[in-house]
Amino acid sequence: MREGLEPLEGQALQVQRRQPFARSSPGITVPGVATDAGIERLVVPESPGGEGWDDFVQLTEVRNACRRVDGGHQRDTSPEFLLGGWHEAGQTEPETVVARRDGTVVSFAEYHREEPEVAPVGWFELFVLPEHRRRGIGARLYDEIERLAADDGRTTLIADFSSPPREGPVVAASNGAGGVPADDPGARFALARGYALG
Repeated sequence: MREGLEPLEGQALQVQRRQPFARSSPGITVPGVATDAGIERLVVPESPGGEGWDDFVQLTEVRNACRRVDGGHQRDTSPEFLLGGWHEAGQTEPETVVARRDGTVVSFAEYHREEPEVAPVGWFELFVLPEHRRRGIGARLYDEIERLAADDGRTTLIADFSSPPREGPVVAASNGAGGVPADDPGARFALARGYALG
């Protein structure tokens, strides 16, 4: 894991949490949570235009919008390019969970895992469109990621996120070198769930 990174534009930072992971409890309604958002697994298309392609295009649009706002990225990724990376030879395809409101994908999380003989590690990325944040949608997707990690027997769960530079307080890395802006949405979300910046 990379350590000691300064919060430079477009730079990906990692946070990690070790077990125990909480397992999600279906049927629980939390006050303030957007219960009108449907949570479901995404069928990743085999090729452009295949089954699930329209949803994958929406997922890519969510990813690009979040990376522009949160990571300062100037260039979008095409769905064709993103799909090619997910089907890359030798890679384990991520499990993907999406949240919809009024039939449109507004958030998604992708969960990756190392093969058990390599390392008991899982990692994830989670994206929520800015206008749909602070409604519990990301928390619901995160619960599903933790459930997947627990079911897989993972002992460490790592999250990646990008943070552009901004003025204000910084949360220092656990080793004291580098940090991330304290008001970064990804940092706030991760720290509230017991993660440490590496």
